[in-house]
Amino acid sequence: MSSRRSPRLIRFIARLLKVRSEHEGRQLLRATRLVGVFGLLIVAPVALLAYFALASTSDGATSIEADLAPEGRGLVQQILDEEREIFGTFETAVDRRLLRNQSPVNGLDELSPHLIAAYQLQGGTSLVEPFDLPLSEDPAELTPAFERAMQRAIHAEQRGELAEAAERYAEAAQQTTSARLSGEARLHQARLYGVLGVGAYTYADVIGDYGALRDSRGFRIGDVARLNQAELAAGRSPDGALALRELVDMLMGSRWVLFEGGEPTVARRALSKLETIRRTGGSIDPDWLSRTRRSLDRRDAQLYWSGYLFDELAELVDRGVGTEAGTTYRTHPNSPALWAFRRSGQDLIVYAFDRDEILQSLQRSADRLSELKADLVSEIRLQDGSPMGPTVFRRAFDHLPGFEVQVSAADPEGLTEARRRRAATRIAIVLLAIATSVIGVGVTVRYVLNELESARIKTDFAANVSHELRSPITQIRLKGEALQLDLIRDDDDRRAQYDAIVREAERLSRLVDNVLDFAAIERGAKRYTMRPEDPVVLIHSAVETSRANIEGAGMTLELDLPDDLPVVWIDRDAIGQVLINLLSNAVKYGASGKWIGVEARHTGQALELRVRDRGIGIAPEDRNRIFDDFYRSADPRVRRCKGTGIGLTIVRYIVEAHGGRITAEPTPGGGTTFTVHLPLTARDGGGATSHG
Repeated sequence: MSSRRSPRLIRFIARLLKVRSEHEGRQLLRATRLVGVFGLLIVAPVALLAYFALASTSDGATSIEADLAPEGRGLVQQILDEEREIFGTFETAVDRRLLRNQSPVNGLDELSPHLIAAYQLQGGTSLVEPFDLPLSEDPAELTPAFERAMQRAIHAEQRGELAEAAERYAEAAQQTTSARLSGEARLHQARLYGVLGVGAYTYADVIGDYGALRDSRGFRIGDVARLNQAELAAGRSPDGALALRELVDMLMGSRWVLFEGGEPTVARRALSKLETIRRTGGSIDPDWLSRTRRSLDRRDAQLYWSGYLFDELAELVDRGVGTEAGTTYRTHPNSPALWAFRRSGQDLIVYAFDRDEILQSLQRSADRLSELKADLVSEIRLQDGSPMGPTVFRRAFDHLPGFEVQVSAADPEGLTEARRRRAATRIAIVLLAIATSVIGVGVTVRYVLNELESARIKTDFAANVSHELRSPITQIRLKGEALQLDLIRDDDDRRAQYDAIVREAERLSRLVDNVLDFAAIERGAKRYTMRPEDPVVLIHSAVETSRANIEGAGMTLELDLPDDLPVVWIDRDAIGQVLINLLSNAVKYGASGKWIGVEARHTGQALELRVRDRGIGIAPEDRNRIFDDFYRSADPRVRRCKGTGIGLTIVRYIVEAHGGRITAEPTPGGGTTFTVHLPLTARDGGGATSHG
């Protein structure tokens, strides 16, 4: 690195970090500038803000001298205004519906988000909308004959004798005078005939004979029959999905019955089936599914609350709700509901709000407003409850009978503690900002060190490649000059010179191929053509290519290749390069063991290729890094061997592009075993192309 162009500080840092080249110096200069910009734009402003924030915490607590009453009155007024807005918006929406002759009890979320139920009572007593009251049904008497027939049917179905079970269900239907029990048995009969594809008694017959009856669980038998029929058809043709949608539309358009959850349960089951059909490629409109599910959830919740609160409504109506104009509000002891009554001609329209939700919403608003006034505390409470402290101002709600909002002054000790907590919070935020800045500095320094390491690795790579290139080029030149000057003893010597030139040229070619392949990998431009190949032929070809190198190192090669290896989908040249690189690696670092083993095994869905040596092995701390770009171990025994640090990187990339993986483990007795796992089938994507 040039000392004339580098500031003194940069030169000092360069010596400290052992920067050895001009390239590393430029990297250090850019990284140092980054640190400087970070410190100037981030650390310095944070430090300045921290100073002023900490200085502000030393100010003394302000005394309580102002008159709190005006502030308390304003706070209460804001909460009351929010309450009036909630109910004013609701009453306006109801008036608009009544003027347009629209249903005032459907679509409750359009009237108010706090509504949970609504009723329209004709003459103030008879339920008109939105649900029907359940009809009284004849009690179903279980006869011994019916029970015996049902048990025989169930046992036959459990044994898989579906036709026999269907006949027993038909027999059970004839053994009872209860239309409901007969309908349940016939429904089972039609279900089994549907599975068997027999038309003796169909779902259509069940719908026609028993469709309006409800079973023992509260489901309309006709709805269950339509659902079963549509589900059965859904697996056979698109008509099943259409039937499921028509069933949902019919249920959503029909009148539901209080205290009965059959209709929403059937609709929810049909929607779940349609969702499954859509996920498996069926032509189902997802927007319709989403809208219908939201509508079903809202209506189901309204059905639940309507049934839950119906007895309470009846009690309130019996007490009398008045005949005054407009909307009146009532509550019931120990009830979660706030009731609103509205006359419309001869009808009484009743709404049930989630009272606790409204109170919680108002309390959240009160808490939010109180945060702006540190000396005041507000609470939504019962009017007959005990005060929570010195009262500044209180006022009853207009639409929530029995409840009021109270604003009280916080005691001086509480105010002091609050200020102390606020100061501690400010200090914590300042410390957090400082800690964040320190972490940022640490991350930046780590980035600088990584950049320097990257620059050093790339510099070493360039030097290693140059050294690797020089050796075969020098050998080729020397052998060529010997041939040119006719410095040859005999024909055998001439043949040896030619063989050496070819061998060194092949070595040079492999090195250049590795560098070019690595460059293509870095650009993301490497592609592979997958074809079915015989692994035995491929391994022998790679071994023959490497044999001269292996024998030149005085090493013994041992092959273990079973005869039943399956064909594998690979790029022949790429996997051949993998084996050649692994064999070359074994020659470099396993020469002391004088042995290389190559074996192949078929393990279910994969082919395993192993290259073993008995050389110097791999240190445990290097085992997870040997496949990284440019990485070479710091072990002096490794450093003495020539290498570029990209051979195993290319091996890893090729194997992973084939959908496989490579591992390196110690060889028993010393050395290293590289295992390549390759899937037998072609891999799609990932830089690989397949051709049959």
